[in-house]
Amino acid sequence: MSKVKTQASKGLSYWKRELVMIVVLGLMVFGGGVRGVAANSVEELQKQINELSKLKQMSEEATAPLEAELAGLEKRIDNIEAGLVAAENETRVLGISIDRREEELGVGYKILALRVRSYYKLSRHFSPLLLFLASGSASDLTRQLSYRSAVADQDKTVIRQIAEEIIQLEEDKQRLEESSKTGGFTAKV
Repeated sequence: MSKVKTQASKGLSYWKRELVMIVVLGLMVFGGGVRGVAANSVEELQKQINELSKLKQMSEEATAPLEAELAGLEKRIDNIEAGLVAAENETRVLGISIDRREEELGVGYKILALRVRSYYKLSRHFSPLLLFLASGSASDLTRQLSYRSAVADQDKTVIRQIAEEIIQLEEDKQRLEESSKTGGFTAKV
């Protein structure tokens, strides 16, 4: 039995030696091939690096116009925001102006009522014949007529100005109200 064991152990060691020799020969034969594979891998890696560099450059070139467009859009947004601030300021100024003009027109309306009454009385009660009889001379008659004409013209002017101011005030109020509703503003301050 020990003889069988020794032969078996000799057979195993033979196979072990054969296997080691095959591996060594394989390494020697394929060792040169490993160097070739390593060289090919370096070349392939360099090609991939070059391709990735080219793709990176193309990507940067493609994004440059987009970045410029983004900057343009940001500038437009800033301009719009500035326009909104300006519109809000214009709305606030118009509101203050309307309040001030309403106070002034309160007094102007009283003046308007007095001027209209005066103009109406003058036009109703004016009698050139009475004026002619009441005046002592031609120059006195001329002076009275020119005075009455000047007062009438001034009354007409004041009435027209106050009426125009009231109309403008109402238009401004309407624009302010529309502006408040819509958030936009197109005023002529």
